[in-house]
Amino acid sequence: MSESIPCPVEGCDHPPFKTSQALNGHIRNVHPEYEGGGAREVPIVEEDFTTAELVRGKRTDIMK
Repeated sequence: MSESIPCPVEGCDHPPFKTSQALNGHIRNVHPEYEGGGAREVPIVEEDFTTAELVRGKRTDIMK
Protein backbone atom coordinates (compact mmCIF):
# COMPACT_ATOMS: atom_id res chain seq x y z
CA MET A 1 0.00 0.00 0.00
CA SER A 2 1.43 3.39 -0.96
CA GLU A 3 1.76 6.32 1.37
CA SER A 4 -0.15 9.53 0.60
CA ILE A 5 1.20 12.87 1.77
CA PRO A 6 -1.24 15.79 1.96
CA CYS A 7 -0.14 19.35 1.25
CA PRO A 8 0.51 21.05 4.62
CA VAL A 9 -0.54 24.49 3.39
CA GLU A 10 -3.84 25.43 4.96
CA GLY A 11 -6.63 25.69 2.39
CA CYS A 12 -4.80 23.80 -0.39
CA ASP A 13 -7.12 21.25 -1.95
CA HIS A 14 -4.53 19.43 -4.08
CA PRO A 15 -4.89 15.64 -3.89
CA PRO A 16 -2.32 13.90 -1.64
CA PHE A 17 1.10 13.16 -3.13
CA LYS A 18 2.71 9.74 -3.51
CA THR A 19 6.25 10.97 -2.82
CA SER A 20 7.87 13.68 -0.72
CA GLN A 21 9.70 14.86 -3.84
CA ALA A 22 6.38 15.55 -5.56
CA LEU A 23 5.12 17.40 -2.48
CA ASN A 24 8.30 19.49 -2.30
CA GLY A 25 7.98 20.40 -5.98
CA HIS A 26 4.35 21.40 -5.46
CA ILE A 27 5.25 23.60 -2.49
CA ARG A 28 8.15 25.19 -4.40
CA ASN A 29 5.97 26.00 -7.43
CA VAL A 30 2.52 26.66 -5.97
CA HIS A 31 3.29 27.91 -2.44
CA PRO A 32 6.76 29.55 -2.64
CA GLU A 33 5.96 31.65 0.44
CA TYR A 34 5.49 28.52 2.58
CA GLU A 35 8.41 28.08 4.96
CA GLY A 36 7.51 24.70 6.43
CA GLY A 37 7.55 25.68 10.07
CA GLY A 38 10.54 27.97 10.08
CA ALA A 39 12.53 30.43 8.06
CA ARG A 40 15.27 29.07 5.88
CA GLU A 41 18.69 30.04 7.12
CA VAL A 42 21.06 31.36 4.48
CA PRO A 43 24.67 31.82 5.55
CA ILE A 44 26.28 35.16 4.76
CA VAL A 45 29.79 34.96 3.41
CA GLU A 46 31.66 38.14 4.36
CA GLU A 47 33.67 38.21 1.11
CA ASP A 48 30.50 37.95 -0.98
CA PHE A 49 28.83 40.67 1.08
CA THR A 50 31.81 43.01 0.61
CA THR A 51 31.83 42.32 -3.13
CA ALA A 52 28.11 43.08 -3.35
CA GLU A 53 28.62 46.37 -1.52
CA LEU A 54 31.46 47.31 -3.87
CA VAL A 55 29.34 46.54 -6.93
CA ARG A 56 26.53 48.69 -5.57
CA GLY A 57 28.96 51.50 -4.69
CA LYS A 58 28.25 51.50 -0.97
CA ARG A 59 31.77 50.84 0.27
CA THR A 60 34.20 52.99 -1.62
CA ASP A 61 36.46 53.34 1.45
CA ILE A 62 38.14 49.97 0.88
CA MET A 63 38.79 50.61 -2.81
CA LYS A 64 41.33 53.38 -2.13
